Amino acid sequence: MKQKLLLPNRFKRVGWFILIPAAVMGIALIVLDYNTIEINTTVFAIYADEVLGKTHYFSFIKADIVNTLVGALFIVGSFVGWFFKRKK
Repeated sequence: MKQKLLLPNRFKRVGWFILIPAAVMGIALIVLDYNTIEINTTVFAIYADEVLGKTHYFSFIKADIVNTLVGALFIVGSFVGWFFKRKK
């Protein structure tokens, strides 16, 4: 079983174009505490504990999802940019 499941080489650039902006935005979010972009939406939470409030199990809460989106873009860009076939 020598079959390699890799993406075609043209996806290398696509992966890098996703990875580099996601990495820059992630560094800006972590180091500089850059919170000017807010995407508040209702998400499903298994466990949600409000500060000095109620604890909710398996409920919908309002949350900011910018960190989640940047992290997901970083992971997708990493996989697409690194798992490609080499040119022959």
